[in-house]
Amino acid sequence: MCFEYRHFVIARPNYFRPTPQQLSDFILALGRDSWVSCPGSSSRNIQYKNGTNAHAKASGYYVKSKAGIAAGTFPPKESVLAASLREDAILRWPVPATGTAGLRYPLLPVPADDSQDWYWDMELHVGANYVYHSSECIDPFHEKVKCGCGTAVEFADDSKLFFDPRLYRKCPKCYTTVNVSTLKAEVHNGWTEDGSKIAGGGAYCTALVIDCGKCLPNTTDGRIELHPELRKLCENIFQCEFYELGDVY
Repeated sequence: MCFEYRHFVIARPNYFRPTPQQLSDFILALGRDSWVSCPGSSSRNIQYKNGTNAHAKASGYYVKSKAGIAAGTFPPKESVLAASLREDAILRWPVPATGTAGLRYPLLPVPADDSQDWYWDMELHVGANYVYHSSECIDPFHEKVKCGCGTAVEFADDSKLFFDPRLYRKCPKCYTTVNVSTLKAEVHNGWTEDGSKIAGGGAYCTALVIDCGKCLPNTTDGRIELHPELRKLCENIFQCEFYELGDVY
């Protein structure tokens, strides 16, 4: 199997954005429960090589924004997080194939490799406006997305932070919050090609994204889910519901 896999865990309502306090609590909880590496954790043997991942050496994560890449802070500073939340941001915890001992795998099932030399990246995407993700597995909505006043809300994003079109979270004409949570998009299983209509589709302002690369969970039918304990952590901290989409690329 030659494709790569990403797992999207999308907050509903889809216009949800976390507060700096929630984001700080989330960062601390991920490290406390051994989902990611952080200072003082048992998984500090991870070797972050030169390049982008080197920004995660001190804290276990880094922040990507339109301004560039910055090392994460640990313990997290709410003032820094508040500044990140004013615009688009991706918080990224890289887990290279070397030194994953002590970390819990975020998905079920786990990869098949008996050596447990697995790798993945965990990302929290937070958009000032919707990220409108679509792919061969995730269709866009069937109709152009409009505000209740009739204004079309899709726009192009030149920053290439998410590499996806965008939808305004608030209408640029009447300033009403645009809610796509009830709009449905066709989503296809990358293994079986079966399809189903999912409310909200691939449009989100907040999503946890697990990028597995070619280190795929051990499945023959594409049934992959976020670990229930990690899902509960997300729900408890962010106080909202989540739904999941799988995407191959």
